[in-house]
Amino acid sequence: MKMSILNFIYNMTFVLIFRKCIIVGGISSRDSKLINVARKSNGAMCTRSSTFPTAKYNFECEFALKPFWIDYNDWAALCSNANCKQHWIEITFTKIYDVIEFCTTQRLVDPSSLMTAIKVTMGTNPTRIYHINILTTCLLLEDGDGSSSSKAKFEAESYMSGNTRNIGFNDISIFALENENVHNGDKLTNTAFKHVGASCSASSSRSTFECSEALDRDITKTWSPNCDVSDSLKGSCVNHYIDVALAFPAEPKLLCISNGHQFTNRIKTVRVEWSSGFNQTVNLPNADQIHCFNYTNSFGMEHGLKLTIMDVYIDKNVGFQYVSVFVKDSSKLIYLIQSENFVVYHLSPYVYQNFRAIKFQILGVNLGQTDDCSSFIIAFKSETSIQLTIKLNEIINNNKISSMEVTNQPSIQISSLPLFSCDDWKSFWLEMSESHITFGLGMEYGISRLATISSAISIKPRQILFKNGLSNIKNGVRVVDEDGIKLENFYHDCTNNEYYKAIDPHIYTCTPLKERNSLFHYKLSNGNGFRSNSTFSKVVLKKTDTLLGDFNVNIFIKLDNADGKLCKQQQTMIEKNSYFHFPFECEARSNKGLDNLHILIHIYELSDIPKLSLCDISVDF
Repeated sequence: MKMSILNFIYNMTFVLIFRKCIIVGGISSRDSKLINVARKSNGAMCTRSSTFPTAKYNFECEFALKPFWIDYNDWAALCSNANCKQHWIEITFTKIYDVIEFCTTQRLVDPSSLMTAIKVTMGTNPTRIYHINILTTCLLLEDGDGSSSSKAKFEAESYMSGNTRNIGFNDISIFALENENVHNGDKLTNTAFKHVGASCSASSSRSTFECSEALDRDITKTWSPNCDVSDSLKGSCVNHYIDVALAFPAEPKLLCISNGHQFTNRIKTVRVEWSSGFNQTVNLPNADQIHCFNYTNSFGMEHGLKLTIMDVYIDKNVGFQYVSVFVKDSSKLIYLIQSENFVVYHLSPYVYQNFRAIKFQILGVNLGQTDDCSSFIIAFKSETSIQLTIKLNEIINNNKISSMEVTNQPSIQISSLPLFSCDDWKSFWLEMSESHITFGLGMEYGISRLATISSAISIKPRQILFKNGLSNIKNGVRVVDEDGIKLENFYHDCTNNEYYKAIDPHIYTCTPLKERNSLFHYKLSNGNGFRSNSTFSKVVLKKTDTLLGDFNVNIFIKLDNADGKLCKQQQTMIEKNSYFHFPFECEARSNKGLDNLHILIHIYELSDIPKLSLCDISVDF
C-alpha cells in the first residue's frame, strides 16, 4: 500500500510539474531562536521605584514579567499626575544579551490612566523615547541601541490624561536572538475579548453590570445577574448564565475566570458547556483572583461557550469579572515605526544563508494629518552595507510615488498610486534570484507583480531596516513570512489560486477541494535547506455535509532523487465539530533537512469531493 501511494505521487508529480502554482503560508521558525529574556521563567528579576498597594493586593513588578494568560496582575507605581514621570521599572537579565526588540502591554485600567510615551534604556546604551498604544506596542531598536545589555529600564514620559494615577505595565517582553535551549512557550490570545469581536448574552443583568463587562479588560467592571435569594422577585443566582460567542472559531488552550472584584459574595461552581458539546465543571475558591483551567477536549474546535452558575458561597450580588478563552496565536508581531532613523529587523541566521523570498504587511496610522499613510522605507542590508531600498508612498509633488533601487543602479518607479493606506493591512512580497528582484502586491508569491529589476550584485541581506520618510507620521509593519514558504499545487489554475486560505494562520478559513486526488508540495525557499531532521506536521479538513465514502491523507518526504519516505501518522484521525485532524511526524536521515514535504489527499467517493474543504497545513520545525 505504501509503495503504491509513493508511486502515485511520483507519477503525478512528473505529469503535472508544468501546471504547478505557488502560494505562500505564514508559518515561520524564527521564534525558535527569539528568546524572551524578560520572563521570570527565564530567570529575569526586577526592581521598581514604588508599588501601588491596596487592601487586597500589592501590584509588584514581577507581575510584568509573566504573560497575561498566566497572571493578569499588573505592576503599578504609587503615583498621581505629574509625579508619575518619576517612576520606573528595571528588569535584570540572567546574562548580557544583544537585545533586538521589545513589547509592552499597559495596565488593565481605564484609558485615562494610561501612558502615551515611555523612556527606555537598554543597558548603558542611549535612552530613547517611544510612543506607545493603549494596549500592546512592539518596537524594533536602532542599530546598537540594545547591544551588550544586562538590564532594561522603562520610565513614564507622557499620559492620556492630566488625572493619571498609578501607571504601570501588565506585561513587558524583551527579545534577543540567541541559540539557547530556551522555550518561550506558546503565544496565546484571548478570543473572548470583546475588542477583537467576541459578544455575549445573559440570563439577566443588573443595571450597569452587563455581560459584555466580563469580556473587557477593565478591572472596575463586572457582569452580575439580577439575583438575590432573599428577594422573592429576584430569586437565587443559581442557574443564571452568560453565553459567549467567541471572536473566531479556534481550539482553546485555557479558560480563565474570576469572581467580581467589587463583591464579597462569590460564585463557587460553574458548569461550562462548549459549542462542540464538550462540558466541564470548574470550582472557584472564595477569592477574586483569576483562575485558569486547561481545555481537556482533544482537538475541539469551539465557537462559543455557556457558563452557568451551579453553586455560590453567598446567594446574592455575584458575578464574573473576567471570562477569557485563550487560544494559540500564530500571528506575527506588529512593529510600530515612528522615526526617521532606521530600526533593525534581524533575520535568523539560517535564513540569510540563502535568502530568496519574504512577505510583509504595512498599515499606516491615522493621526489626523495630511501626511498620514505615507513615506515608508524598507532597506535590505548585507553584513556591511544596504543593497536594496524600497520606498512606498513617498510624497513627491503632492503625489504618493513608490520606487525600488539596487545600490549603485538607477531607481525604478513601482507605482504612481498609493500602495498602502490607514484603513487595512496591505500585503507585499519580494522574490530574488541571482540576477533579478521582483516585487509584488498581495498574499501570493508571483501574483500581482508590481516591478522587476535587474541586479548586478547578489543580494544577501542579514537585516531588514525600516523607517519613515517624514518625522510626523507613524506606520505599522509585520513580517509575515521570513522562511519564504511556498505551496506548489499541481492541480489548480495559477491565475486564480483559492488554496491560500488553507495555509494562513486561521484554521477557520477553508477552501473546498476540487479534485479527487489533491497533491501539494510544501517547501521553504530561504536558508540552506536544513531546519531539523524531525518535524511535526498537521493537516486539517472540514466536511460541510454527510460523507458517503472515505478519504485518506498522507505526507511524505523526498530524501533524494530516487527515494521517499512516508511520514508517520501520530494517532488516528480525530473528528470534532465537522473538522478532521491528521497529525504526522516526519523523520529524515542524518544530515537530511525537512524543508520539503508532499501532501496527498485522496477521496474515494466522487460525490464527496465538494463536501470536503482544506483548512490547514502547518509544519512545526
